[in-house]
Amino acid sequence: MKKGLLFALTLVTALGASAQFVKLEVETIKNGELPGDTYRLYAVMQNANDLVDAVYGDQNNPMKIESSTSFYQNENGGPFSSDVLRSSLENDQNMAYDSWVTIGVEDNYGNALTGFLIDMSAFEEGDAILTTDGAWFVTPDKRQAYAGENKKVLLMQLTSDGLVNGVINLHGRTAGNEEWKMESVKFSMGK
Repeated sequence: MKKGLLFALTLVTALGASAQFVKLEVETIKNGELPGDTYRLYAVMQNANDLVDAVYGDQNNPMKIESSTSFYQNENGGPFSSDVLRSSLENDQNMAYDSWVTIGVEDNYGNALTGFLIDMSAFEEGDAILTTDGAWFVTPDKRQAYAGENKKVLLMQLTSDGLVNGVINLHGRTAGNEEWKMESVKFSMGK
């Protein structure tokens, strides 16, 4: 009886923690003269105080983000939102549509994003992001990780004139500081 109760409690706790993540949501932005569209991918959470602190790939759950054509990469940008300088956005209107990954924020201002064991060089050339042992993350004490009033955490901005597909893994914490993770979350956007 005790084993069954312990198993049920463990299962409910695990399901409850992973249930903080509701879904992925895509926002499409018309980008003027550039070919294709710009997409912003958000993790939608249950509560304003839930957070996402890492997007990762590992041996059991690889991360892959690819386009049937290529990703737009502005020469003044970089693979992470922390590479996007506000001054560059003011001086180059196409910089606003650069492709990058993030947790929560869209430029370098107050951005604590870090890449860990993830090679973004192919992505910077317009190709895919692939990893079986890497991540981008912020520490859970950073405000940018929290869902906030709209219950969404920005994960990436991708510009492409092709079909974009991906599979990512998410790690975070609940408002009560319980860890949660969602593995092999798939998304698709574009043509």
